[in-house]
Amino acid sequence: MVSRKTIVLFVAFLALLAYVLIFENYFEKKQTAKKEAEEKFYKIDKDNLFQISFLHNGIIIKKENQNWKIISPIQTDADEEEINGFISTFDYLKKKRSLFIRKEEYEKFGLSPYRLAVAFKYSNGVIDTLFFGDKNLDSSLIYCRTKGRKDVSLVSSSLENNITNTLYNWRDKSILKINTTKVFKFKIRTQSDEFLCIKDKTGSWEIRSPITDRCDQNTIQQIFDFLGREQVKEFVDHETKKIEKFGLSHPLLSIELIDSTSQFPKVLNIGRAEKGSYFAKNSLSETIFKVDSSFVNKITVDLFELRDKTIVEFNQDSVFEIKIKYPEYYFHCKKDEEKFWKISSPDTGTAKSWKINALLYDIRYLNASGFIDKPTASESLYGFNQPQIDLVLKSKNAILVNLTIGKETGKHSYIKNKIKNRIYKIKNKDKEKLIVK
Repeated sequence: MVSRKTIVLFVAFLALLAYVLIFENYFEKKQTAKKEAEEKFYKIDKDNLFQISFLHNGIIIKKENQNWKIISPIQTDADEEEINGFISTFDYLKKKRSLFIRKEEYEKFGLSPYRLAVAFKYSNGVIDTLFFGDKNLDSSLIYCRTKGRKDVSLVSSSLENNITNTLYNWRDKSILKINTTKVFKFKIRTQSDEFLCIKDKTGSWEIRSPITDRCDQNTIQQIFDFLGREQVKEFVDHETKKIEKFGLSHPLLSIELIDSTSQFPKVLNIGRAEKGSYFAKNSLSETIFKVDSSFVNKITVDLFELRDKTIVEFNQDSVFEIKIKYPEYYFHCKKDEEKFWKISSPDTGTAKSWKINALLYDIRYLNASGFIDKPTASESLYGFNQPQIDLVLKSKNAILVNLTIGKETGKHSYIKNKIKNRIYKIKNKDKEKLIVK
């Protein structure tokens, strides 16, 4: 039997062991933190930093209301991502080597006069200035020092890429800064057309002018994505009143957006072309800039591209019966009680489910290749009196789809949705997919 004294000694040993392990772990972490701090070239106090000055080129960036602004040589919005990336670079910037060099020797290393310099200004009154000189022999490292310190450090020369950024790099390059999720109305104007689109209560977009119809939701989203993702290619004029020389007094294209945060529209105007670019201006500033021609091509749409091209809408799982009449034969297929597809015409038997599912998929995703908005009274004009295909899809107790495909017109065929009483065109190759063989 283990004595009480032995148990007490064992518990004391465990307590001592735990203390030693905790202390060693704490000491090891402290030593690691100290080593990392000693290796780090410069630590930025992100909470108190409010101004960055690039002394070699006169660019000054200042934080105002939690947003970075360029205040010299011009006053404009800054690229938040670019600046935050630059600041974060110092989190990982280590001193590869430290040297103690006399002041009169700074010139040998490009530090007097300095080649590059950055000053960080903090809200507590501290100003730290970093000087950067020449690179080492293989150009992998750069000599640098902090004002007020005697030591010179060698750090990765990749930092120079950030420090030598041009004004363009630091500027906000948004073509039109807007939260597209809050947009509920927008207009597209060209020199010949104007389209008005409104977001309805369900969040879907509708065309209200020059016709009333549903929008192609993907097209709208793509336009918004391009507006949010594409960037200014080049800044041309910071403050100009002579917009006519850039083709902006009568723009080739104008996009007007209204969101729930403001009663005033935000407008992007596209002017004349020049060497693969277009001059542009938005209503948020007086700056003239260039955008790439590919961007203009992406946001230039016509009425057909704006319209929803969906011909039918139904749930495939709800279909229990398929009836298709062709000039030469009749196809009929119906689900039995066990939900197997059974063919009753032109032959009898069990249908391959994957073939039926493929057919339903092709019907569901039929897209219009054209619209007949003002049809004539005569059905024979479109060939509906002698249809190529009559197609009906039924659920257990209702007709889900009722389509008639008429005659061909070039590479297209006329098609009528009898439930909506609307006539469209579809491509002949899409029509061929509806022929069950």
